[in-house]
Amino acid sequence: MRLGGKLPAIVAAAFGLLLVGTNVQGSVVEAKNAQVTASTATQRVKLGLNKSVVIDLPSDAYDILVANPAVADAVTRTARRIYLFGKSVGETNIFVFGPNGEQIVSLDLAVERDVAGLEDYIRRFLPTSAIKVELLNDNVVLTGTVDTPLDAKRAVDLATIFVSGGEATTGQYSQTAAGGSAQSGVDIDNPDQERRTSKIVNLLQIIGDDQVTLKVTVAEVSRSVMKQLGVNMVGSGGSNGISYGALSDNFTGLGKQLSNSGFQIGSSALQAYVNAMEQSG
Repeated sequence: MRLGGKLPAIVAAAFGLLLVGTNVQGSVVEAKNAQVTASTATQRVKLGLNKSVVIDLPSDAYDILVANPAVADAVTRTARRIYLFGKSVGETNIFVFGPNGEQIVSLDLAVERDVAGLEDYIRRFLPTSAIKVELLNDNVVLTGTVDTPLDAKRAVDLATIFVSGGEATTGQYSQTAAGGSAQSGVDIDNPDQERRTSKIVNLLQIIGDDQVTLKVTVAEVSRSVMKQLGVNMVGSGGSNGISYGALSDNFTGLGKQLSNSGFQIGSSALQAYVNAMEQSG
C-alpha cells in the first residue's frame, strides 16, 4: 500500500515494542510507542495478531510502502507517526520514504500470536508443570516437563483451544475514523476464508513414574482320564413254572450300558450289554 501527502488520520491503541538501533528484534510487550532510527538497514518488529503499534519516525514521511497488505496495514496521523496493524499471521516489509524519495526507515514486520495468555492458562490449570510455549510459523510448540501423561494431554487441549480462538478472530472487519468522521476512516477487512489452521507440536517430557498394577490369577488344572470297556451278562428263563434269572456286572465295576444284544434257547434267554465309558476329572 502506498500513502502520500496528507495521509488519513487514525485513532488506534498502541501495542508494541521499543526499537533501538538497527537489526534489533523486539517482542510483544505492554503498550508504548516505538521509535526507529534513520537508517537504511532493516529493523525487525514483532507484532501480535490483531494488535497495533505506533511508530515514531525520525523525519517526515511522504510515502509508505507495505509489501504484503494482507499481513499488515500502515496508516499515519502525522508526518512523523505511523500506525501498524497486524491483520494476519505472517511476515512483510514496510518502507518509509522522505520528500526526495530517500529511504527513511525499513521495517521487517512479523505478525504472530501472543502466547503469553496461553502460558498463563497453563500455569493456572497445571500448576505443577513447567511448560514453555513457542511459535514456529504459527504452529504452537510445547516444551518442558509434566508429571503425568494426562497433564501433557491437558496442555495440548489448552493449546488447541487457544489457537482455535485466535483463528476465530482473524475474520474481523472494522473501520477507524479520524476526528469522529466515519467517511474519512480506513477500512480493515480480514476475510474468514483466509484463516490458517495451526498445529500443536507436543515435545513435553513426563517426569513422573508410570505405575501399572497387574492382577494375576494362577490356576492349577489336574485332569485324569479313565476309559472302561466291559460286558454285562443277563440271563433269565423258566422251567416247570419256576422262573430264574442271573445278572453279571461288567468286569471293572463301572459304567453303564451302551448297546445290548441277546439270543434265546427254548424258554431261556441270554442278553449281553456292552459298556464303554470315558471319565475325565
